[in-house]
Amino acid sequence: MDSGKTGLLIASVRKSKNMTQRDVADRLHITSKAVSKWERGLSFPGVGMLEPLAAVLGVTVADLLAGEIVREADPAGKPEGAAARALKAKRRARNALFAACAGLLLTAIAVLSIWGAAIFQRGNPIPYLVAAGKIGEGRPFAQVGSGAGIYISMRGECPELIAFVEADRNVAFVEQMGSAYLFSNGVSQLVVASEIYWGKYTVWQVPQTTLRG
Repeated sequence: MDSGKTGLLIASVRKSKNMTQRDVADRLHITSKAVSKWERGLSFPGVGMLEPLAAVLGVTVADLLAGEIVREADPAGKPEGAAARALKAKRRARNALFAACAGLLLTAIAVLSIWGAAIFQRGNPIPYLVAAGKIGEGRPFAQVGSGAGIYISMRGECPELIAFVEADRNVAFVEQMGSAYLFSNGVSQLVVASEIYWGKYTVWQVPQTTLRG
């Protein structure tokens, strides 16, 4: 640290701002003699005075310690202007957005690597979720899509669906064989397959035609 260079910098910046030694002293709550000593290189601002002095003069502590303006300049050698600061702010915002998107992507990849098989268990999950949203009091099951013979209910037995199949296909329930449900009309048989979906639903596949006995 060169007290002489720092003093010259303080005096130069003060004068460029049309400030007197008294103006600087009043803002720092010190005497004008102290400011005069700094500018003549007879003393150096104390550690606790560097930051407030820098704020009054509009420079940095690094500038005061170096005895010259050390802030980054633009290509023309001029101090950084409003346009440059705006550009830096825009870059910071863009970098923050990129980091957030990257974080979301990594999270999605992690989720898919763990739960991907379950999420896409039956292909596109949207129709199943839409149908599941229709399940409620008085409606224990719902059709998935249209005309596909696929239904969804809460996980477990669904007597209402069994009754629906009996009435709709004019068959009677015979027995359950694992995840399959056997129906018959005395001549032909109908096998309804069931599958646990997402751990909380049961998907029922009702064939469009019966099987010959």
